[in-house]
Amino acid sequence: MSGALSCHSACTPASVDPVTSRVGTMGRLKRNKTYRKYLQFYELNFQIRKPYRVLLDGNFMHTAVVNGVLVRDKVPSLLGDTNADLQVPTAVVGELEKVGEPVAAALALALTFKRLKHGGDTNAADAIKTLVGTRNKNKYIVCTQDASLRDELAKVPGVPLVYLNHCALVLEPPSRASLGAHRKSEAKKIIPTRDERRRLQVPGGVSKSASARKPKPRREGPKGPNPLSVKKRIRSETADDGGGGTRRRKKRARS
Repeated sequence: MSGALSCHSACTPASVDPVTSRVGTMGRLKRNKTYRKYLQFYELNFQIRKPYRVLLDGNFMHTAVVNGVLVRDKVPSLLGDTNADLQVPTAVVGELEKVGEPVAAALALALTFKRLKHGGDTNAADAIKTLVGTRNKNKYIVCTQDASLRDELAKVPGVPLVYLNHCALVLEPPSRASLGAHRKSEAKKIIPTRDERRRLQVPGGVSKSASARKPKPRREGPKGPNPLSVKKRIRSETADDGGGGTRRRKKRARS
């Protein structure tokens, strides 16, 4: 089985004071809100939608049994999906059968879930990596206690990872590979397509009309006078005297 088996004391409810209970509830609500953001990130960027397909590792199921965690109830509750499809690779069942009595309860739990056939991998970790592949095209969510397996799967963009911290299920934040794939996808959206560049008629996305519009050079040299500040010349008014000639009209003197 992938990873070393470890035993923890079962999670039993203990009496706590109201203040501690209220703080614990607030922390749980905050975590649930964070997990919803993670799942929304995977939905928007990698089309991982409900109903979720969840792969269960043998080590994860063994830890859950030892700690009294009900996998069938808690995993769908963590994901907010009551119709989540929990699946166990056949290699995981085979490894549990080889270990025998120490993991008999985990084996009994594994047999209650849908068994997923895969390639010729006999190692559980290799089988899960084969099912996920290089792109996780089947949109799996992986539950495993194997830290090295989680590190390997984190290199594949768009693989949500879940593990148990004693009695609490933890959904890991999106990995660097997932965030990097998201940034690349966003960068491609702002680059003009070939059809858009053809419409603009200039490689690189700048239209000819835009490139042809250049600012007019400023005229150098002294400027002329402001026409509004120049005093206009007063012309004398003339009138026809009837004989074909013109005479000047005298201005009447003001008294």
